[in-house]
Amino acid sequence: PDDGPLDLGDVVSGDPPYTEATARERVRTVATDGPESFEWLNRTADGDLTWVEASLKPATIAGRERVLSFVRSIGERKERERLLRDRQRQFEAVFDHPSSFTAILDPTGRVRRMNRSVMDLIDATASEVGGTRLWETPWWGADDAERRRLRGAIEAASRGDTPQLEVTIGSDGE
Repeated sequence: PDDGPLDLGDVVSGDPPYTEATARERVRTVATDGPESFEWLNRTADGDLTWVEASLKPATIAGRERVLSFVRSIGERKERERLLRDRQRQFEAVFDHPSSFTAILDPTGRVRRMNRSVMDLIDATASEVGGTRLWETPWWGADDAERRRLRGAIEAASRGDTPQLEVTIGSDGE
């Protein structure tokens, strides 16, 4: 529509639940129940689909009850959210791989998260090990030298160094 006002049907995607009927129902609900904001899949004047945040608010204009619509594009934000979800799934696939022993530590070396493979090695739960400094966990058994080497490497990493350390893990000296 180049010459006249846009009709609601011109801007909704038409794919459920983003239909003209649903949009009209939201307008009716706002007219009786008050303001509402929501995300919506809109159709641009060029026919492209784009995500928007719509804020609807009842208003009286020249003595007539109306519903005002404020719309802003959120397409870029939605794309960033999608990329973040994809990266999170990729991270989880690598982190939870059954053949890897993976841990996330805070800068002081305290365990924040460990994958299932590591926990199964010592038959522990996250709550039993979480918050413990890695070199104080049961994986190192009674080997104080190995604990010191590990602590030194973690402290070096927290200073920004990139230490390389190969260790053998087990529980109680296994």
